Amino acid sequence: MKKLVSILAIALCMCMGVAFGAACNGSADLTDLQNQIDALKQQQQNQKKAIEDIQDLLDIERPPEQPEIPAETSNILVVSREAGSGTRDAFQGLVKDTRAGSPTQNATLAKDKDGNNYTSSPYVISMSEQSVTNNVLTIIASNQNSIGYVGMASANDTVRTAKINGAAPSDATVLDGSYKLQRPFVVMMNKNVPALSGAADFAGFMQSSQAQDVVTAQKLVKQVNGVLGATTAKPAYTAPTSNPFTTGDNATVILRGSSSMESLLNALIAEYKKLNTWANDSMFDIEVLGSSAGQNAARDDTKGNVIGLSSSAWSHDNVNQFNIALEGVAVILHKNNPWIPADNLTINDLFDIYTGKALRFASLTHVV
Repeated sequence: MKKLVSILAIALCMCMGVAFGAACNGSADLTDLQNQIDALKQQQQNQKKAIEDIQDLLDIERPPEQPEIPAETSNILVVSREAGSGTRDAFQGLVKDTRAGSPTQNATLAKDKDGNNYTSSPYVISMSEQSVTNNVLTIIASNQNSIGYVGMASANDTVRTAKINGAAPSDATVLDGSYKLQRPFVVMMNKNVPALSGAADFAGFMQSSQAQDVVTAQKLVKQVNGVLGATTAKPAYTAPTSNPFTTGDNATVILRGSSSMESLLNALIAEYKKLNTWANDSMFDIEVLGSSAGQNAARDDTKGNVIGLSSSAWSHDNVNQFNIALEGVAVILHKNNPWIPADNLTINDLFDIYTGKALRFASLTHVV
């Protein structure tokens, strides 16, 4: 700032000098007059240089303005969960090209149009893959030209939740099927191995009305009343008169699977402990390393003390399963995204965005 004041002072003095010289030398001879003119030109050049120095200093000390980049000239920042995430498994299996005559008709983000796994990734090369939900939310909230997805219960007011094919994600639209981007939370056990009493009791609790109250408290969709995607109303859980977790393999239930179900699982264990005063945390061996880990653990169980958890639909001949909850997968945008109405995205739009066919919001066709 001292440099700025000094330069300003010099510039003002130059201007004053020029004016004074012009006023006081009206009677000078021609040589003096030419010298005055030459001096005036030099002072004008010095003045111009001083002004340029001032402008340069202002540009250095003042951050440049960041203009908004229009969608027509800026690519969409595409954000996804990482491979192996149950949320991603559900999303990529549900996002499908339904347009008749399209070269990728019937393809999803998980499988090609013939139902085979892709030989190379279908995703746009620049896609940002995140290992946790909070990272997805943070990126979308801070970038106006971005799009991503999270579990419906995880969406918050830092982002804007989009309607898909005209339906907003909610308990009602998930249950009646009008919101198409939805996934089950699946509980699995090996059907060829008799369940040990501890694992059997906890699995029974997970199918109870008390467990469904926990589902509601976790902002997930209950599985009741025979509505589309749901089962019949759940029976009440009756606590056993004695601890079914005894010794050896039966002293612990092994819980493996989706990190998306971790919060629900912890809440279920807390409620189970309330209903059974003898229960404690040591009875539960928990690892949440992804839906595939839960599927494999249930399939490969040889002792009867494993419960697998998957946040995407899955089936196997060796496994019995039930849905404990449903969850919508919410598509999220920046709150001030000016280019795409929240009620004007389609599943085909999502297919085009995530495969890179549409690099900008202005390129979307909104075909249902």
